[in-house]
Amino acid sequence: MRKVFLLTLVTFAVSAFFSILLASPGHAQSAMQTYLASTGNDSNDCTNIATPCKTFTTTLLKTDWGGQINCLDHMSFTMSVWRSVTLNCEGSTLNAVYIQSGQPEVAIVIHDVTIGNSTVSSFPVEFDNFGSLILDRVHIGGGALGSSIKFAPTGPARLMISNSIINKGGNVSNGTGAGLLVQPQPGGTAQVALDNVRIEGNVFGVAIDGSSSTGGINATIRNSTIAGNKQDGIVATTSSGHAPIGVFVANTGSINNAFGIRSIGPNATVRVSNTEIVGNGTGLATLSGGALLSAGNNHVQANGSNGSFSGSIAAQ
Repeated sequence: MRKVFLLTLVTFAVSAFFSILLASPGHAQSAMQTYLASTGNDSNDCTNIATPCKTFTTTLLKTDWGGQINCLDHMSFTMSVWRSVTLNCEGSTLNAVYIQSGQPEVAIVIHDVTIGNSTVSSFPVEFDNFGSLILDRVHIGGGALGSSIKFAPTGPARLMISNSIINKGGNVSNGTGAGLLVQPQPGGTAQVALDNVRIEGNVFGVAIDGSSSTGGINATIRNSTIAGNKQDGIVATTSSGHAPIGVFVANTGSINNAFGIRSIGPNATVRVSNTEIVGNGTGLATLSGGALLSAGNNHVQANGSNGSFSGSIAAQ
């Protein structure tokens, strides 16, 4: 009985010690809901409206894995992210977002913000590791020397964009860069889904490039408008021995671009359904064995040269 009593007493003392340690002001604590404000202070705990932090980095460190950071006023800042988090900062401007997650289960969610401004020279949004990035109700632009979004994973990665605008991406002087550039690096694979996205006024609109990886790329573009881009509205390009690409385009308009849709390379396949390819310099084009297949009910007209699909697929 005495041994049991002593063991219980020791256990209680150890638990009490760690409780005091965790509650001490010098110990960093985290929470599922944290707060960020231009008037905040990084010595605060960030865990309620009355005690917000001032910088994104400090707030992220005080946010639980999978938690949410809330902006209390309209702010302008740059964020580098390496853990799962949701950013809820309606009305704020993010100068640039750099995703450097090193684990496949990392998921970053950003919504209701503007990303990029006149000071951003390369990539307003850059993703170069692996995990998932979800963008909803965002306006992204200003990658004057690069792309508005560069999605270049080095492992398995997912990108989902909805209800958003992407523009002003690419270097006009040398004709490179895009509104959205999907370009996995060695070891990288990409699953991409766009829904209700406007991609306008870039050098390339959506450029899907498999030439730097052998991993697969799968992309779906639905209910979107891709217009007024200097080069291609949508282009999928790869080379022999490199990443196979599958793109499905549905209920979308590729309008007033140099090329409406192009498929380039023996492992590139683009399938198109119920889509308008109108007013482009060239509507449809394939090169070097690329496949551009119609699933029916497409409208290809009023282009400088309409071009043609390389084949068709039966509706199922």
